[in-house]
Amino acid sequence: MKLSHLFIFFIFFVSPLAGLAKDIQSLLNLEIDSFIAELKGEDNLALSKAANRITGSGLSDERLFDVAEQVLLEKHQANMTVAQRDEQVISEIVNLLRTLSSSGNTKYSPTINKIMRESGNRAIRNRAKHVLTKFSFYQKRNALMQNMEGHVATNSLHTTRLLNLLNSNDMIMQRFAAEEVVRDGAAETVIQEWFYKAVEKDVRQPVDKLHIDTLAWYCKALGTVNKSEYKEFLSSIADDRNVHRKIRRHVKKILG
Repeated sequence: MKLSHLFIFFIFFVSPLAGLAKDIQSLLNLEIDSFIAELKGEDNLALSKAANRITGSGLSDERLFDVAEQVLLEKHQANMTVAQRDEQVISEIVNLLRTLSSSGNTKYSPTINKIMRESGNRAIRNRAKHVLTKFSFYQKRNALMQNMEGHVATNSLHTTRLLNLLNSNDMIMQRFAAEEVVRDGAAETVIQEWFYKAVEKDVRQPVDKLHIDTLAWYCKALGTVNKSEYKEFLSSIADDRNVHRKIRRHVKKILG
């Protein structure tokens, strides 16, 4: 290839991609900095919400999760020295245990094991035991979510991550994406439209129990984030006896 052709290739193809990668890294750094600030903040009521958002983010940066580990240990110590019946602290510990596991990094296993051994609270011990089994799941999930090759500037990083899960052809991951949308209570229009199209296509012909459960979560996500927009569509599902009764039951509950 001639030098002039190489220059043109760089300008039109390589340079824009490099610029996009730089923009993504800048956004990623801002996101991590924001999460760290929330973890270190004095608003205890917001801590569990921050922990849950981090869990659903698909991030695995040690700079973030080292802080989550530190906060978790501080909360654990506080819970050991007080009456161990502070429901807010217990909830924070339970959520932070899941957050630490969501890193997919087994370097945090000793901390989770420590809390499982030492805590006098059954809910904490049970959560610690459960999340110790989830590292491999989160490793797979994070690898999917962190792929930014298909990212477009009009979407947030989190929307791109969710779309990666939804387009993965892995129904466990697709259901997880819907669960995260329900937990978060919000989703961009492109995510809502993905759920709508998937339900419209498959709701009357699910292939197995997992598919039925996943479609029910899609419906729940639509009803959670934009009930007014999708109320008529969801009502048609609730009234259709050709739709599996489990999906119809969940839709009726969503519609109230």
